[in-house]
This record gives sequence, C-alpha cells and structure tokens, in this order.
Amino acid sequence: SSVDPDTDNLSANLKTMENSFVSELKIGNQTAKDSKESFDTKINTVNQNLSDLKSEMGTMVKLLHHQRLQWAVDHTYIGAFRYYQYPTHCFSKDLCKDIITNFMQGYGYNLSQQCTLEKSKTAFRTKLLDQLKHLTGSNPYFGKSEEEWTVFMP
Repeated sequence: SSVDPDTDNLSANLKTMENSFVSELKIGNQTAKDSKESFDTKINTVNQNLSDLKSEMGTMVKLLHHQRLQWAVDHTYIGAFRYYQYPTHCFSKDLCKDIITNFMQGYGYNLSQQCTLEKSKTAFRTKLLDQLKHLTGSNPYFGKSEEEWTVFMP
C-alpha cells in the first residue's frame, strides 16, 4: 500500500508545527518563570527595605522623644509654680525635672501625698499635669495605687 504524498507532507508539517509550538511554549514558560523569580526578588527587596525603614523610623522616634524630654528637663522653669509640701514651700521646676528624668528612664514618678496648691491636692495635681503637658507635648496622667499617686507618661 502506498502512502499519499500529501498526507506525508501534511503529517510532516503538523509534526514541525507541533515541535515549534512545544519549543515556543517552553520558551514562554521559562520567560514567565524568570519574570516571576525576578518579580519575587524585587518584592523581597522592597519588603526588606520597608522593614529596615520601619526600624530606622522607630530609632528616630525614640531619639526625638528623648530629645524632647531633654529639652523639657532643661526648661522646667516654664509654667513653674509654687506649692506646699509639708512643712515647706517648693517650686515645681525641681519636681518636674525629677519627674521628666524618670520618664526618660521609662519610669513613672510617685508623688508625696503632702503636696498641695492653695490647700488642694487636686488643684496641685491638675496644675502639675498642665505644666508637664506643656513641657513634654504629651498627656501625662496619674495612676493611684492604695494611697499613692504616680504620674506616668503615655
């Protein structure tokens, strides 16, 4: 039996087209794989850069916070007032310096229960918080445990 030459030619052409298609498909798949790997590498680089930036920003925020508190320690005379702490009269600039120094070390500050302003402990605490807020730019607050008032910085 003889094979039709057109069929042989068609079969050869189909085989050539199939090989060409498979070859092009392999090249396309490799290009896609290479592109994905390149993209993944770039994404990983961006993620690492963001992580580094966050770390640097955290360091800068801590430094700025420390510098702000150092400025406050050096300027406690701003908004200072006289108060009474049995048995003497005191000036708030010294108390604020001690409180802010504790803030710089990450601690609160326990206040004497004997501090008053015009015979009012509440007025004293309010005026002290106002001075600390003005100096530090933060909103310090009091916490009370048993009979002790402690001033904290957020």
